[in-house]
Amino acid sequence: MAKRKNWTDTENVAVVALYRAMAARVESGEKYNKAAMIRRAQWLDPDTRECRGQLWQRSRGSIESKLMNVTAIVEQFGCGRSMANHGYRPLPNYQASLRDAVLDAVKSTTKVA
Repeated sequence: MAKRKNWTDTENVAVVALYRAMAARVESGEKYNKAAMIRRAQWLDPDTRECRGQLWQRSRGSIESKLMNVTAIVEQFGCGRSMANHGYRPLPNYQASLRDAVLDAVKSTTKVA
């Protein structure tokens, strides 16, 4: 069995951005394709074989599990739209660095009056 590697801060930020993009599409009523969005996040240039996506080292299953972790954080802290009804039920065993990435993303979009 391959040794698991912890997710990097860059990967955590990318998966949070992916989650928020999906949630925004749900909020607006726009149709979207979760699998296609995940593939884009993993994208590998077929000509140059250069990695273009932030999540190129992660499998689709790994990314989906991490998206479920984000749902758990969003629900625990009440800091955004939950995707639990859209295929990403809460998976509560998450890295503290992922929690920090979610909370930082919320802070960066919150306007101070």
